Amino acid sequence: MGKVSRVDKLRMQTLSELGLGAKAIIHAYPHKQWKLSTVQKICHRVDASGSAVERQAGSGTIFCVLAFFISKTVGLSHLKSHNCVKV
Repeated sequence: MGKVSRVDKLRMQTLSELGLGAKAIIHAYPHKQWKLSTVQKICHRVDASGSAVERQAGSGTIFCVLAFFISKTVGLSHLKSHNCVKV
């Protein structure tokens, strides 16, 4: 199964905001064949950030690249433990 489309994520967001859980969302659209874990992650993202499609500030790859270069050039050891920095 491929990626979940933006429209489907917005659909899940709306249903989640209406109080439906992940299993209820899956049962509402059985032809979509979404995995339970995928719908749970999207519902969790809606609860945490308020949106299923918009990224939170600092969650992109630019931050990870900057953190990597800063840790290499300045030697800040606490940046090396960041989960996106592979040293």
